[in-house]
Amino acid sequence: PLAFVSFFLSLKILPNDTVPSGRTFDKSGFILVSLAMLGAMIGLSYLQQSHWPIIATIVICSLLVALFWGFCYQQKRQAHPLLEISLFKFPTFTVAAIIAFIYGMGLWGSAFFLPLYLQNALHMSAWDTGMVMLPSGLLLCLILPVAGRMADNLAPKLVVSIGLLAFGCALTLLGLGLGQIGFISLAALIALSRGLGLGMMIPSLDATATRALPSEALAEGVAIMNFLRQLGGAFSPIILILVLDWRTRVNGAVTGGLIASYQETLFAIGVLFLLCIFASRLLPNKV
Repeated sequence: PLAFVSFFLSLKILPNDTVPSGRTFDKSGFILVSLAMLGAMIGLSYLQQSHWPIIATIVICSLLVALFWGFCYQQKRQAHPLLEISLFKFPTFTVAAIIAFIYGMGLWGSAFFLPLYLQNALHMSAWDTGMVMLPSGLLLCLILPVAGRMADNLAPKLVVSIGLLAFGCALTLLGLGLGQIGFISLAALIALSRGLGLGMMIPSLDATATRALPSEALAEGVAIMNFLRQLGGAFSPIILILVLDWRTRVNGAVTGGLIASYQETLFAIGVLFLLCIFASRLLPNKV
């Protein structure tokens, strides 16, 4: 229902400007990237459910690599490509884009995975789970405008690193079992990760990526950043379930093994964000 409301509002509110003269929509690129993303998600899900048979894994991975190569090749030959791959020649933009993909994984992956951990492993009720998650949403609303002002006045490297550190440390501590000591500690760690950590990152990432580009490429740059952020979010549930499934087969599906499997998956997310701090060191030192 919300999508239908948004559809009619977009028809009514958004401008009706025409496409610039000579610019056409890249239909072939759209079809290729749609097939690649859909194939990747369906393929990974199938392989996980089928326990990664060797022949099927080789065939599916080969097809996905071929689709991805075909998309990149087609984009380079297009006068008006769907995604302007040439923008990745700017190092700052490339670093910001990589972190944006990881950010998307953290944003939507944690929103998907943390409630599962709280309810399936720690056996919390839906109400308690919501109450534990609520402070992170409130903190995120408060942090975003503050982080926006920080992005205008402080070095992007510093602001993004703070966000990565907060999210990475909080998820790592949850992975080590610190959140099991009580309701308050769980809420505090989740707020530190999804509230402070994610809220600090996004304004600086977008501002840094666009500042690194020439003015005529700003629209394409913003589009790529949004695409990669959404792509990371789309793939995060599949990737997290793959890791959880692997650890559950190792630890067992009984209560203790299940808790350990969830915590090891959370620990892996935290370590991934901490490793991204090294990439953030390549961001500019000046506003």
